[in-house]
Amino acid sequence: VGNRGAGKTYGALKRNIERFIRSPKYARHQFIYMRRLKEELKKLTTSQNGRLFDAVQREFPDHELKAEGDTLFCDGEICGYGVALSTSSKLKSDSFPHVREIIFDEFIIDNVKNYHYLPDEVRKFQDAYETIARPGNDETRPDVIVWFLSNAVTINNPYFSEFHLSPPVNGDIQRFGRTRDILVQNVANEQLIQRKKSTRFGKMIAGSKYAEY
Repeated sequence: VGNRGAGKTYGALKRNIERFIRSPKYARHQFIYMRRLKEELKKLTTSQNGRLFDAVQREFPDHELKAEGDTLFCDGEICGYGVALSTSSKLKSDSFPHVREIIFDEFIIDNVKNYHYLPDEVRKFQDAYETIARPGNDETRPDVIVWFLSNAVTINNPYFSEFHLSPPVNGDIQRFGRTRDILVQNVANEQLIQRKKSTRFGKMIAGSKYAEY
């Protein structure tokens, strides 16, 4: 979690695309890009107006990144999949043997009116993870890593409650859980914060509740 514009989504996409490009063709590193609702995902991944790779494309000038429906491509090869948590129960008969990481973007809701967490949402996510990460007959398959990304708007969310999490001080990483396998980082991009404060808009709203947000 962290301040707006700190590069959370950008960094996660860049990391996974780099790993896909470097991985051998027989063991491609694929990833899942997840949003809560199908409507959110559709805005980013439909071929007509998909914007998922718009910003990160500049990092890969020699490669073509494209989103078509629920499939993500790098140079015409499948590098990942778009998944909506709300409809993820449909995945139970699917197989994702090459998926190594899941990016769950905007997992904390920003107090938007008429926008709510799904009923029993944490359980729904765990079901989706079980489907995506199941080892099957491949005893060598590594564990699938999940990146939960969000602006630091509130600690009152079902994931922090379920796993008894709390954000550490800015910049630090803290481990949680019985196995210490849950890591929480409170990102603070100070350069970005100071740059925003120095803009005309930043100076105009200085001291306001929105500036604090």
